[in-house]
Amino acid sequence: MLKKVIKTGILFILLCMVPLTSFAGNGKDEAEEKKNQAEEKKKEVEDLIQELETEKANTEAYILALDAEMAALDESISTAEAEIAQTEADIVVKQQELEEAKIEEETQYETMKARIKFMYENGEEIGKAICRYSEDAVDILHVIVKPEMRGNGLAAVLVERVVDDAEKENKEIIPTCSYARAWLKEHK
Repeated sequence: MLKKVIKTGILFILLCMVPLTSFAGNGKDEAEEKKNQAEEKKKEVEDLIQELETEKANTEAYILALDAEMAALDESISTAEAEIAQTEADIVVKQQELEEAKIEEETQYETMKARIKFMYENGEEIGKAICRYSEDAVDILHVIVKPEMRGNGLAAVLVERVVDDAEKENKEIIPTCSYARAWLKEHK
């Protein structure tokens, strides 16, 4: 419908451009020539309209493709924003857990120091590292801590002291004791 209206309007304009005097008495040939020129112009305009319609269809298809791409990008952005929000929430939780763990560690450390101090001051043996020494090596055979003192890091202190002494003397450390082996794996 719109196409017919456009064509009719263009044809009307073209016809208006042709002087009316040319039809008044210059002859049939001249009128035929003017008609042919008008038809050529009409054909040019129709071709131009066809090009514009093709261009319009291509542009609409391109816009649809861009809309689809934008929708996909919007979805990706929404997903990323949700993941960021979750990660930020996880960070807050982990920071709280870390603070709690630091407080717990400090409490345990202070408790352990107080116990060790009490036991040293009272001459009570709380644990020992049983080792075999040679000229170039120290074999940590077993680490023993009194049952009531376990879980306070005393075994770690004993192993650390043996390892520090062995390293100062450039001796090889042989961890026969499973606890000493695990400690060395984690700390050295």
